[in-house]
Amino acid sequence: MDTLPKGGTITALKPQLKHKNRLSVFIDGEFAFGLDADVVAQFGLHVRQHVDAALLDEILCSEEYKRACHRAFRFLATRARSQKELEDRLARYEYPPALIVQLAGMQGVNRELQEAALQVATEEQIELAMYECLTIDDADLLA
Repeated sequence: MDTLPKGGTITALKPQLKHKNRLSVFIDGEFAFGLDADVVAQFGLHVRQHVDAALLDEILCSEEYKRACHRAFRFLATRARSQKELEDRLARYEYPPALIVQLAGMQGVNRELQEAALQVATEEQIELAMYECLTIDDADLLA
C-alpha cells in the first residue's frame, strides 16, 4: 500500500516480529502502518473499530511524536548536547519544525533526559527511562 488509507475498519493488530513493542495495523484487510503499543493503548484501538481520516491523522501525529522522543533520547544518551545539536539531529529525520522546536525547547526535559540516558545501557532501560522522564501529556504537545 503506497498511501495511507483515508479511513476504514481495523481488521487486525499484529505484533511485529523484530520490534516487540510495536504492532502492525491492518485496515480493510491491508497493512496500513506500524504503531508503538503505547499509541495503540492511548487511542484504545481494537479490531473492528472504524477509524476516519481525522482519527488516523491524530494517531499518526502521536506516533511521530513518540518516535521523535525516542530518537532524541537515544541521541542524548551518548553525551550532553546543546539545544541546537538536538534540533539539527531531529531535522535530519525530517520531523516537522514545530515538533523539533517543542522537543528541543522543553525546559528541563533535555537535562533530565541526558541524566537518565547517560545512566542506562540496554534498549529496555532506555525505553523505561524515556517514558519516566517524559511526563508531559502528548495531547498538549500535539495541539
